[in-house]
Amino acid sequence: MKIILARLTVIVTFAVLFSGCKDVYYPMWDFPPWNIGVIVKNSAGENLLDPNVADNILDDDVVVEFNGEPYEMYDARTRFIPAQWSGLRVGEYWLGDYNGEFAMLFGQFQTEEYEKSHPRTLTIHWGDGTSDEIKFDLYVTYRKKGTESTVHRKIWLNGELQSDKYLVVEIVR
Repeated sequence: MKIILARLTVIVTFAVLFSGCKDVYYPMWDFPPWNIGVIVKNSAGENLLDPNVADNILDDDVVVEFNGEPYEMYDARTRFIPAQWSGLRVGEYWLGDYNGEFAMLFGQFQTEEYEKSHPRTLTIHWGDGTSDEIKFDLYVTYRKKGTESTVHRKIWLNGELQSDKYLVVEIVR
């Protein structure tokens, strides 16, 4: 019985290893998810998401609308880095020129293949009747099948390109 079981295991192993389409190759890439960062400052350059700044907007009715769904802002300052959808929250932004700045963080968004991606739009409703529109692109392209990849990131604020490196905008209110 053990010999039959051993032979069957070898046959199944070889069948799995050497079967499948030889002309189709799907590379496995792991790209980190991204948040959309929004730094909000007043005309004096003070961060309006910092709880230590007078007249901050933390208690205002700030809502982001994305795909027809509203997301209310909440405070999520923590050392834990979630790799999951977190909606709209206040935390610290740690990329580019904004290391440690308080920011509204919206996401996280997974990098997608170009064919699946399109500029996506979210609208910030500030609670005073005004709004701002953010569009962003986050996708990957490949030089050839199974070779080098490039992650593309672009973000626009009210129709003007803000960055092609980080998904962050700065808004003066």
